Amino acid sequence: MNEQRNIDAIILFLIISLSILLLVILYKLLLKYLSKDRVRNEDFCVLYSLEEKFPSGMTEFYFTVQKEKKEFVKFQILDSNWNEITTVKEGEFSHGGHIIRYDIDQLPSGEFYFGIKTKSQETFKKFKKK
Repeated sequence: MNEQRNIDAIILFLIISLSILLLVILYKLLLKYLSKDRVRNEDFCVLYSLEEKFPSGMTEFYFTVQKEKKEFVKFQILDSNWNEITTVKEGEFSHGGHIIRYDIDQLPSGEFYFGIKTKSQETFKKFKKK
């Protein structure tokens, strides 16, 4: 009778272990399936914040293109109501860092947004002009 209990306990342990192993395998397969069309960081540009709290004069804006191939980027300045004031520069940019210069003194005092638009993203950051 004791031997039968030990055999039953071993069989139960093996069934539970195999069930857990099967669940782990199914979980990994599900994650792989769900990440098939995932968003990849290298598909997006990175827009950096300004170093100055209240920029003035000729100001440098910096962004990077993560893709290895050229990316069409539109760099804009918007007012506080998200209306476009100007497109500073647009065109194809290669992989790496890029600096866009713009004379902030052309703008009145207030809050503004600067940012980039591509086919797959829109990224904007706020700045204030005294």
